[in-house]
Amino acid sequence: MQKERAKVSKISKDKIFLKVGKKKMCDCCRIAALCGQNQGILEIPRNNWKLNEGDVVEIGIETKKFLFGLFMIFLVPLVLFILTLSISADKKELTSFFLSLSVMILYYVAVKILFRKRKKIDIKILKKIENEK
Repeated sequence: MQKERAKVSKISKDKIFLKVGKKKMCDCCRIAALCGQNQGILEIPRNNWKLNEGDVVEIGIETKKFLFGLFMIFLVPLVLFILTLSISADKKELTSFFLSLSVMILYYVAVKILFRKRKKIDIKILKKIENEK
């Protein structure tokens, strides 16, 4: 399970909003500065947690789901890009490149729309971290 610390930024009747800082696992990533989750706010169900704003909690996601996300974000677009380049190899280089880039952009737009509709992230609060604010 991938684990990280987050700070409770807001609490509503049935949801908890967590502010996630830069992740430890992002330190070795060369594109961490481009990631939209570096200072993201996560919205998760409250599930009877007795928390206050400012509390620090440990959150986690199953490794299998984490790896699936990496696969969908990095590997599939790369394969699509290379596949489109090889299929359009008989065209001019610049045309082939922009066609491949367009396919990759369409893929990311489709993934964004699908995940926006899904709106379920399997991130869970594992425990409250005591004595840390």
